[in-house]
Amino acid sequence: MMTKRASSPFDLKAQSTRGKSRGSQPKGEMLQWKERLGMSSETTTSPQRTHATAGRPSALVRSFAFIGRHNLAPVIALAALFLGCALFVPAFRRPETLLNLVRQNAPSGVIALGMTLVIAGGGIDLSVGSLVALCGVVGVQTMVSLPVGTPAWVQLLVFLGVALGVGVLGGALNGALVNWGRIPPFIATLGTYSIFRSVAKTLVDARTLFLTAEKYPVLGDHPILGHIQSAAGGDAVPVAALLLGAVVLAFVLRLTRFGWRVCAVGGNEKAAIYAGVNVRLVRFLGYAAIGLLCGIGAFLLTDRLNSISSSGAGSAYELDAIAAVIIGGTPMSGGRASVWGTLAGVFILGIIGTILVFAEIPINLQDTFKGLIIILAVLFQYKKDTIRS
Repeated sequence: MMTKRASSPFDLKAQSTRGKSRGSQPKGEMLQWKERLGMSSETTTSPQRTHATAGRPSALVRSFAFIGRHNLAPVIALAALFLGCALFVPAFRRPETLLNLVRQNAPSGVIALGMTLVIAGGGIDLSVGSLVALCGVVGVQTMVSLPVGTPAWVQLLVFLGVALGVGVLGGALNGALVNWGRIPPFIATLGTYSIFRSVAKTLVDARTLFLTAEKYPVLGDHPILGHIQSAAGGDAVPVAALLLGAVVLAFVLRLTRFGWRVCAVGGNEKAAIYAGVNVRLVRFLGYAAIGLLCGIGAFLLTDRLNSISSSGAGSAYELDAIAAVIIGGTPMSGGRASVWGTLAGVFILGIIGTILVFAEIPINLQDTFKGLIIILAVLFQYKKDTIRS
């Protein structure tokens, strides 16, 4: 006997199709989605509705079940790839290799998390790499302009605060162009991709800013972080930032009304509008959030390199982020998000890049393998969606 799959607040397309085939009343359907998105104005509950929802699991249980189902394939692929590398490449058996892998991919990984939020809402952002460079350049310039003798922690907070502020402003600009300028996301962010990079180059005459130990505080010198550093064998800040970002974003997307509305907008914009969702505000906040994460990415990148390049910082980060999102299982059409799948996609790309370096593959050919991975991931996703429909 076949069992009926429990409906999810993210299955808007399927719900819309089933509603039309049964000839359901639009008013009743919109009332249903208002309840799921936390926007119902009813104060009474009918006996039928109480009976229908009495046996359903809690939102917490359903959310975590949904996460596991949609992130299983990329996690299995990551585990298989890592085990294969550990068997045939001795370097992968050393903890230092794993820590370096996480540190190197932490800046682009944080941005990939933000790209998951934007793509789930039906958008895309091609300007993230240029915005990282702009955040880093403005943050470093502001920090080095502080008076001599400024405490290290003040320098650190100034750099981080300025980088986050510039990132939010850049993301807000993209959100305004897309939502109120009515410019398609691809075109709007392609334009700001050139603008942000050009502004970063102009501010420092296309130079690379190098930071000395006297002017740049090392995060590991903090007493608490110093203990973590000595225990982990390296700087643990990028690792903590990446994992904390994933946990926060997973919580927001799965267990908050805002996260549900993001996926509702990406899944069926018209249904979300009829349900009373402020589509423009939801998408605007998504672009502002990825701008904030670009500021964090600039901070992590500058901390790792002790420098920031106005022309090379963040280069191809947008491609890495989109590739990780696709590999992780988030569809380009939106409506569904896979945070832990994106994190697995980040590490899959990082491991493959490390393998290519160990195999001495020319750097000019490495992007070819990345492009092939993206194409295969999209084809796999298309076939899976076709079978499901």
